[in-house]
Amino acid sequence: STIKPKSISRPKESSGCYADHLHQDFHQKAPNLVWTSDFTYLIAGGKWYYLCIIMDLFSRKIISWNISSKPNADLVIQTFQKAYHSRNCPAGLMFHSDRGSQYTAFAFRKLLDELNVIQSFSKKGYPFDNACCESFFKYLKKEETNRRNFRTYRDLYHSVFQYIEGFYNSRRPHGSLGYLTPNEMEANSGIGKESSRSRKIYLKIVSFLLTIVQFAPKEVIILKNNEFNHLQKHLIIFFHIKISLSLNFFSASYVDNSYSFFFPNIVSISETKKPAIADFFGIISL
Repeated sequence: STIKPKSISRPKESSGCYADHLHQDFHQKAPNLVWTSDFTYLIAGGKWYYLCIIMDLFSRKIISWNISSKPNADLVIQTFQKAYHSRNCPAGLMFHSDRGSQYTAFAFRKLLDELNVIQSFSKKGYPFDNACCESFFKYLKKEETNRRNFRTYRDLYHSVFQYIEGFYNSRRPHGSLGYLTPNEMEANSGIGKESSRSRKIYLKIVSFLLTIVQFAPKEVIILKNNEFNHLQKHLIIFFHIKISLSLNFFSASYVDNSYSFFFPNIVSISETKKPAIADFFGIISL
């Protein structure tokens, strides 16, 4: 439960390799100073899946997230790498989490050491040291996942995506942020380079493209001319991803998964011809 009991014994402070460097200082003065992370489990089709998130404490924004059927160190590493590269490899970063085996794994700790990231841990059996992530999971389940039954992984993924990218980061005000949304908080800090008016215009364009590609029948989108179809697919997806990255509006997980998840009607002649997202950059400059 996320409800704090009336009395609880506070564990002793840890030192050494499991030290708590954050000390519940959840109000940071700038972005990319402290990231926090945690796991939760969600069920779909009678099978358990595990959601890993990374939150920037400055804005409370979920900057990266991922879902997997296995709660192992690989899930944490993939989620962290998405966040790290999408935030332009910040220096002087602290990463705080609980003492789960995923976060104490040798592979993950080695990665943080190589990137000069300070790792901080909550005290043993004391979730209040990571209260921001715990609070996010509480409201994710209260406002979204506990209200629905998911038949497939795809249904679960779509629901989590809608909550994080379509509501939590962009529309949900936070009392700790002066009733700003996480995206507004980052825009005010200078991370968002575009004005709010430009954001709205670009977002409408992206939403329009998503609507066309997601709901139009295959006969409309897949043209007879294979070469034109291939070019059309590149332009639509590149345009969508380029805008998303330039506005810093979506998390890294969204950009990484939007190609395969949100464009099921656009298919190549062969799956082996599906281009990598990295190939889009440098082709067109918006």
